[in-house]
Formats: sequence, structure tokens, C-alpha cells
Amino acid sequence: MVTNRLPRINLWMMRLLLFLVLFQASPLDRLDRTAIPAEKRWEGQSDDVVGILGESIPYTDKTNHRAVRVAFSPTDSLFGVTSDRTIQLWNFAESPARKTAVIPLAGYGEAWAFSPDGKTIAAAGEEPVVRLWDVSATPPKERAALRPPSKGSMARDIAFAPDGKTLAVAHHEGTVRVWDLGSPQTRLRAELRGHTSYLTRVQFSPDGRTLASGSRDKTVKLWDMTPAEPQERASLGGHLDNLMVAQFSADGKSIATSGTEAVVRVWDGAGSASIQLKGHKPYPNAVRGAAFLADGKRLASASADGQVILWDLSGAKKIKEWTIPGKIHGMASTPDGRHLAVVTETALVYVIREK
Repeated sequence: MVTNRLPRINLWMMRLLLFLVLFQASPLDRLDRTAIPAEKRWEGQSDDVVGILGESIPYTDKTNHRAVRVAFSPTDSLFGVTSDRTIQLWNFAESPARKTAVIPLAGYGEAWAFSPDGKTIAAAGEEPVVRLWDVSATPPKERAALRPPSKGSMARDIAFAPDGKTLAVAHHEGTVRVWDLGSPQTRLRAELRGHTSYLTRVQFSPDGRTLASGSRDKTVKLWDMTPAEPQERASLGGHLDNLMVAQFSADGKSIATSGTEAVVRVWDGAGSASIQLKGHKPYPNAVRGAAFLADGKRLASASADGQVILWDLSGAKKIKEWTIPGKIHGMASTPDGRHLAVVTETALVYVIREK
């Protein structure tokens, strides 16, 4: 009898461990909207906005474009914000969140990403060179610089493959450079060409087999990354203006695209069909970020005018919306899958808890 019960006990233990992994407490769960200082609150603030992280950074360089992006480490309680030629790293496990390090950039830039193990940041400023920073060191140390063999333009976006062994860099001139980080000596694996204008976004699918690249040419291209020489598999058209968003769902079965047209399209993973989500104001407004919620059935999109919309993808319907003060520059989902982070031009990060 004991022998027969063992498989059942093991199955029960596996289910318990899975539950603990998926629903473990996050430092973000401690955030409470009542703790937001009075000077940072605004009229009509939703109860769902539970915290404001980081610090407001005055814009000192009026002659240049300001690039602000937020990203969360997938393995620990770190998030980073780019602003005024730096990446500022914050530990949000502490209350209040504490700035732990500042990584310099060669000029303004929003092209940066955490590696899947959270130990490395790949970043670039106003240059084609991508620098790899060891963020497990205190302070972070530059450990490598990826230089294109031919003269290239500045990097506009960066993405790690899920296994951390491949890095894709979207350059202004329209080329995606793919670097092999898994070999003893880092090498340039491929240069992907096909877009007719500068690139804005690049992202790997969760299984690493597909790479999406978005461009000002109004298309998102899907690249098959399984051959030694990646091949274009599909080109997603239909947008009427610049692409600024290309975001895969966690299961890889959907990809959301949008930009200055302010219409969000959600495609199946193969790029063969799409639905349209209309609710953001049109140009000069623009959708600056999108994030799938953990269930994959809902999508949040954020536009420059401060509007954040939550969509039900099964019926292409608006569920609710929030208003954030200031001009939105980007959006990210958090590692716990229960919060959304919206960053504004001031580099403040607004945390929304979706109930």
C-alpha cells in the first residue's frame, strides 16, 4: 500500500511546489497606495495605482531627445530606468526602493536589457557598440564590448534569447545584428536585413525560435532563428505609421504590435491573423508600450498621453483604463506577473496592480 501511494504523494508535492513558485510573495505586494506621498498624488488617481518607484529626474539636455525605458530583472528585486545618459538600478525589495548603482551610457539611449539570469545588462548609447555589464558585481563592471565589423549606426533596441546565449541588436540603419554569446569567444552570427527604414524594436519569442523586429517602415518581421543563417518567415503589415511596440505573450502564441498609429494589433504567433484594438487617441499620440498579463487573455497598452488600457482579447473589448500623470515613455510587466510598470518622461515608475 505504501508503494502505491508514493506516486500520488510525489504528484501532490509537485503541484504544491508549482503553486509556491507561481504565487510566491513579491516585494511589490507590499506597495500600498495610501503610502504614496501627497505631493505625488493626482486628481482621479485609481486605487489600482499602488506605488511610485524611482526618483524624478529633471531633463537637463533640451537639445537632445530623451529616451526613458523601464525593465525588471527576471531573477531578483532589481529594476532599471534609463534617463539622461545613464541606467539607474533600484532595489525594490527595500522600502522605500533604494538606488544601488548607475551605469553610464555613451549619450542618450533606450537600448538595453537584462539577461535571463539577471547577472548581465546589455546596453548601448549613441553608438553602434553594445556593452555587457556584470551587474552581480558591486559596482557593475563592463566585461565586454560588441563592435560591429563594419561601421554601423546607433542601437535602438536589444533583446536576449531565453537561453541567454544569443543577443539581438536592432540598429538605426535597419539591420538586426545577432551575436553568439555562448561560444568561448563572442562572435557576430548574422546580420538580418530586409527593413527599409530604421528599426525600433526587437524581441525573441519565449522559446527562442522566432525573433520579431519592428521598424519605421510600418512592418514587423518574424525571423526563423533555428537555421545557422536566420531566415525571414513573415512580414506583418497593415499598420499605417511607425512601429514602436512588438511584444510576445508568455506562451508565444500571440504578438502585439503598435506605434504612432495608436491602433494595437494582436497577431497569432505565426503572424497570419490579427485583431484590432482601438481606444487610444490618434497621432500625435502614440502607443509606447504593451504587456500581456500572466493569463495571456488580457493585454495592457500605454500611450504617450498618459492613458493605459486593459483589453479582453477574447472579445477585443476594453475592460478598464487608468490615467497616469505625465508623458508615458514605456511599459513593462513585472516578474511576479501581477503588476504593470509604466515609466514617464520624468523617469518615475508607476506600479499598477491588476486585481
